[in-house]
Amino acid sequence: MTNDPEELFPTPATINDVAAESGVSKGTVSHYISGRVPVSPKTRERIEAAMKKLDYRPTQTARSLNSRKRMAMNRDFTAINSPRLTTVGYVSVDVLATVSRLPETEERLVSTGIETFIGGVAANVASIAAGIGGPWPLNVSILTVVGRDQDSDWALSVLADRRVSVLQAMHPHDGRMTRAIIFVEQDGRHTIVDEPIALADVDVRAFIAKANVTDMPWCLHFEGYVVASQIDVVSEARNKGMVTSMHSAGLDQAWLRNNGDLVLCLFDYVVLSREALA
Repeated sequence: MTNDPEELFPTPATINDVAAESGVSKGTVSHYISGRVPVSPKTRERIEAAMKKLDYRPTQTARSLNSRKRMAMNRDFTAINSPRLTTVGYVSVDVLATVSRLPETEERLVSTGIETFIGGVAANVASIAAGIGGPWPLNVSILTVVGRDQDSDWALSVLADRRVSVLQAMHPHDGRMTRAIIFVEQDGRHTIVDEPIALADVDVRAFIAKANVTDMPWCLHFEGYVVASQIDVVSEARNKGMVTSMHSAGLDQAWLRNNGDLVLCLFDYVVLSREALA
């Protein structure tokens, strides 16, 4: 058995090692990993061979940027003559902790599992719709706000993998993705702690004005959190020829009671939660 630390714990290869092995500059390797600048097929083959030989693994940030670039270059993931669905709402990073019960004040509790997921009603609707496939393919997109942080890059890459196009407005001051912590108890009860969320910087009206609506159906779906703030643009979507729908999750129940007739007039489809229906 060796006592040499370098043999026991070998130093991971770096981007500099890949550049030296492939005979190209560090910048060229970086361009290949991020996808921001194209490289020639021969150069790509040399870089990939060097990465494989050195067992080099790009960082999560680099992989996310690469996926983000691919997503921007492939705005529509299915045939142009497929029906379209665009959801309007939030994308968040949800950290889910499974616990036997909620902890008491100042108590430390061990979770049976902590996982990270894409969150947000609009993001979930878009992901499920894009995954239907088969005889009912859809062009699916989400109109939302994202930041320039690693969480935003990760979320964008996950949505791209799910074949969801992200029509994004940048967060003011290059902010970060909204996060939420969800505690799930053994009996299934959920306790959620999330950060304030806002969608004021998404110009839904401009999106509707630019939309090229054809004979193929195009549904504009609003999650409950944004219905009250975006209610004025729903009629414009219908006038443009879009099908309009909404889900009541996140919608203030008092607002819904006071504006129920308006909601039923403006939306072609209204999905109500048990609470809203009551």
